[in-house]
Amino acid sequence: SATEILYARATRLGYVNSAIGSAAYTISTVLYGPNDGSSLLGWTNSGASVYGSGGNPAPSYLISAGSYMYINASIVAGSTVQFDIKNPSNGNWANVYFGCASNGHGPALNLKTTGCGFGSASAFNTGGMISVTSGSGAGWPDSLWHTVKIVISSDGLTASWYVDNVLQSAGASLYGGLGVQGGYFGVEIPYGTAYLDNISVVK
Repeated sequence: SATEILYARATRLGYVNSAIGSAAYTISTVLYGPNDGSSLLGWTNSGASVYGSGGNPAPSYLISAGSYMYINASIVAGSTVQFDIKNPSNGNWANVYFGCASNGHGPALNLKTTGCGFGSASAFNTGGMISVTSGSGAGWPDSLWHTVKIVISSDGLTASWYVDNVLQSAGASLYGGLGVQGGYFGVEIPYGTAYLDNISVVK
């Protein structure tokens, strides 16, 4: 039924937690998304585009080397940010900005093969990789699609993050202990190419 399809989609994106053996469901508040990569409306971007021939599923955003995109996604303390991302060439490649102010100041997640983790951003277009200062996790695994989830603490000062629901780091400090600075989400690709899809923020 349509209800079952809607519930299945919501469960996949983490909007619904079901109690086994019970018909009662807790539904999170959707603050942004899910964004399926089909439109650049609302985004500030340089060099990003909609890619109609691929995604998880298609379409998705295509972000090439030196390109970036960001949007007010209503990120707040206690919210969960989730997105799918793929890097065909792998390597040192992505800065993911979350909980940032409109000028790009705030927390960032560095994704690279030699090790990922949180750092501090001063702009959405730094031109290089953000240094990891907390929340270190394993290196980015390969050039396939993966789902990243960032769970921000209720006070906005720390976060835990996951790749495909596997915990990478728990309770790591954000932005040098200053925490979430605003509601913005963004992705910058200093090197290589990346595809971005299924962006959502819930609380």
